[in-house]
Amino acid sequence: MVIVAGVAGAGFVVSRVLRETTPVGRDVSSNGRARAAIAERTGRSAGNPQGSLTLVAFNDFLCPVCKIMAPDLAAAVRSDGDVRIEYRDLAFFGPVAERAALIGLAVVSQGHYAAYHHRVMAVRQALNETVLRAIVEEIGADWAQVADDLERRRAAFQQRLQRDDELAYALRISGTPAFLMGNLLAHGRLSKDDLLSAFARARKIAG
Repeated sequence: MVIVAGVAGAGFVVSRVLRETTPVGRDVSSNGRARAAIAERTGRSAGNPQGSLTLVAFNDFLCPVCKIMAPDLAAAVRSDGDVRIEYRDLAFFGPVAERAALIGLAVVSQGHYAAYHHRVMAVRQALNETVLRAIVEEIGADWAQVADDLERRRAAFQQRLQRDDELAYALRISGTPAFLMGNLLAHGRLSKDDLLSAFARARKIAG
C-alpha cells in the first residue's frame, strides 16, 4: 500500500511538472486547412474584431468541458485584448447539439451570435427546443425570423456544419474543446493562464 501510494504521488508530481513545463499545443503551420480556417470569417465571432491573433474555437454546445472552460476562455481573451475568436460549433453530442448549432447559424444574420453562444454555454439545464427558443428571445433576437431562416436556409446551414466537421477531421480533432490559435493547435481543458501562454506562443511561431 505504501509503495502504491508512493507511485501515485510520484505520478501526480510528474504530471504536474509536465503540465507546467510542456508548451501548450502543437505547430500546424504546414497544414493548409489550418491557414485557410484562420483566414475565414463566418459571422460566428467574439473578442476584438481587429485582433492580431485569430483563435478558431471548436466547441459543442452540449460538451461539459466546453461549458466549464467558457468563462476562462472569455477572461483570457479580455485580458489579452488583441484576440479575435471564430467559433466552429460541432455536434459530437448528437441531434440536440446540432440543433443548437443550426440556431446559432440562424442568429448570425441578426447580429446576435456572440450573445447566443455565451448564453447557451452558461446554461446548466438540459437543452431542448423550448430552452433554445427562450435563449434566442432573451438575447433580443427574433424567433420568427430564426425559424424562417432555419426553414429556408437549412441546406446551406447543414453544409456549413459539414464544412466545420471536415475542418475538424483535417486537423485531427476528435473531441471538444479544441483551439486553433494562429498556427498553434491545442486540445482539451485549458486554464486562463494556459490560454494566455498559448497566445504568446502562437505569436512567437507566427514571427
